[in-house]
Amino acid sequence: MGIPIWTTAIDAAARRLDLFGDVEADPSDDRDPARDLRRPRVLLVDDEEDVRLLVSHILADTGYQVDTVVNGREALRRIAESKPDLVLLDLMMPELDGWQVLSALRESLDAPPVLVLSAYCDDRKAADLGARGWIRKPFDYRALLSACSGILEPEE
Repeated sequence: MGIPIWTTAIDAAARRLDLFGDVEADPSDDRDPARDLRRPRVLLVDDEEDVRLLVSHILADTGYQVDTVVNGREALRRIAESKPDLVLLDLMMPELDGWQVLSALRESLDAPPVLVLSAYCDDRKAADLGARGWIRKPFDYRALLSACSGILEPEE
């Protein structure tokens, strides 16, 4: 059972290496050189550093390009600048909370899909404000990956 995880870790590490000196690839590059595919960009919005680090590692090891911010104000600015493919949004944050971010994005015609990642979530209110789904903290990493891929790579 440990072999698939081990080979996945080796494969992920191998993809980060270039052919001329084992140097990590440019993190700003949004293409997966192993598959020559564009990696989906995810913006993670959470004020808890531990959550940002954990989720970033889980998503990056799965092939996503991850950017993080610590509050809603930064999230709205980053969304306007970088146009992520998906936003993972905590609700309880200082400055501008997730509810306010959802409300602001609801007014935008080109807003990215939002997946709420929060210990507290009023499911109906989140859906009414445009959230495509929610994951409750503490979360199972498989549920997180499944929800992300379900939004970013819907079955045809």
